[in-house]
Amino acid sequence: MIQSHQRGSLDVGYREFTVQVGQVALFGMVSGNSEENRAKLWLRTGLTPRLDIGAGYSRMGNRFSLITTWHPLSSREGLPFDVLMGYGFSSANVREQEGFYTFVVKSFGNLALVTGFERLRNGRNIGVLAGSWILSQDTGLMFYLHTGSMPGEPTLYNLALIRRVGEWQVGLWWFHPSKESTVGLSFTTQFRLSGR
Repeated sequence: MIQSHQRGSLDVGYREFTVQVGQVALFGMVSGNSEENRAKLWLRTGLTPRLDIGAGYSRMGNRFSLITTWHPLSSREGLPFDVLMGYGFSSANVREQEGFYTFVVKSFGNLALVTGFERLRNGRNIGVLAGSWILSQDTGLMFYLHTGSMPGEPTLYNLALIRRVGEWQVGLWWFHPSKESTVGLSFTTQFRLSGR
């Protein structure tokens, strides 16, 4: 779920919390050797300035899922952090690993840190720690980790180098540990709906 927030301009990073009204954000990921990340796709659009909604698909589980993000508390109102709440899936798009999440985001210049938890349908609460570091207008680093979403599953670590290529952001990802430590590619863009 946290991967879908890697969208928009690199110089914004995690500070672009929801997709704006009239915009569509697309995020995809492919990895030939990772079952969980073999093929994923998210599409989201803004309903209000603080609420977006969309759908995600993963080859693992072979099904679509509702995803949504609400931005109830903002640092633009003088708070020291931002709060995001919503519904989505964790590492695998299976019904048991969907759930409601709450994230707190704190920015320190070009560094943004995210922490929170997700309550899954299988009854587990998974902890999340993530961040993005903007190296330049065209390059950034992103990481996230979350505790196991199934009994006995270890904490999963992910690291990415993100690079702007035209209107797209392309990410080289490293996933570890899962059933296999491997790499993948992500692609992200936004476009405006016609007539908006």
